[in-house]
Amino acid sequence: MTIIRPPTVTLRRQGPVAYLTLDLPRTGNALNILLLRELTAAVHELNRDDDIRVIVLAGAGDCFSVGGDVRELLDLADSDPGGRAVREAVERGREACQALSGARPITLARLHGKVFGAGLALAVHCDLRVAADDALFRLPELSLGMPPLWGGAGFRLISEIGASRTRELVYLCDTIDGRTALTYGLVHGLATPRDLDQTADRWARRLSRRRDTAVRLTKTALRAAEAAYRQGDLTLADGDLFHYGLRSMVTHVNLQETLSNT
Repeated sequence: MTIIRPPTVTLRRQGPVAYLTLDLPRTGNALNILLLRELTAAVHELNRDDDIRVIVLAGAGDCFSVGGDVRELLDLADSDPGGRAVREAVERGREACQALSGARPITLARLHGKVFGAGLALAVHCDLRVAADDALFRLPELSLGMPPLWGGAGFRLISEIGASRTRELVYLCDTIDGRTALTYGLVHGLATPRDLDQTADRWARRLSRRRDTAVRLTKTALRAAEAAYRQGDLTLADGDLFHYGLRSMVTHVNLQETLSNT
């Protein structure tokens, strides 16, 4: 029997604008390996379409994304203590983020509800971000005992909002709202939840009128400036570091459970 699996990422084209939607609303668009693979493949497909000038990235349901699929990561860590499976999962996240940041079209993240953890990493790898004013942003990893290493989010955040604000988000793990995110430079514009789609569409139409060659040259120059301070791509070590943090978290949880039962 052939099982037909619905896509985890849906693609809709409207003239020069492509709408990519994370489509696992039952899980809060938790980023599992399959979704990340499909997202990366979709971005690469759109890169080859010369008619597409803008990619709008959104999330279905009540939020953009609650972050990485922690259940999947814990299962991978349990099934493969050596860490290869976890490292490969984190690598899929790095590939998705790099696909977005390196995309030929201008990328615009349309954000609503929770934009947490790995979901925030995806968003900051887009060129521009517009959010509902009641959207919530958070990097909860350290509060869970894991390093916030996923998709090179740390480097990207520092280049987008500065080292000081990045430390605040990473260490305090506080939730901030859309208006605070705007003051930080984490988003570039706000709209009411009712007007968010209209605002994102209006931005996309404006961006789609930019000349393709000029956009490519501009994006190349901006990416070069962003990477100028690096002496190597340290995100290549994210998988190993994340696996270490994940195993430490699992050990801590198991120890706490043992102590509570004695």
